[in-house]
Amino acid sequence: MATRIMPARVTEILRGSPEFSTFNQLLRRSHVIAEIDTDDQLTVFAPANEAFEKMPPNSLGALIADPAALHEAVLFHIIAGAYPEVALRAESSVMTLA
Repeated sequence: MATRIMPARVTEILRGSPEFSTFNQLLRRSHVIAEIDTDDQLTVFAPANEAFEKMPPNSLGALIADPAALHEAVLFHIIAGAYPEVALRAESSVMTLA
């Protein structure tokens, strides 16, 4: 009998990637993590910590202070389905979960 190996959930991948720790924290704060911590296939465009460091002063804090805006901003970085890079390059646009 063959054993089926399930791909890691997006949340597991992000937890194991320190360079995405800020985005991972935003996933938790926005409660989006509960929505995506499933076996559903997703593609996440997770900004690295470096991207957050380049944001204007206080803008990240303002986003965190606005739960609705934070929720939408995080969902803007997620699309339903698993898309390899080559498939994304062929798309002119994709529909995010936001």
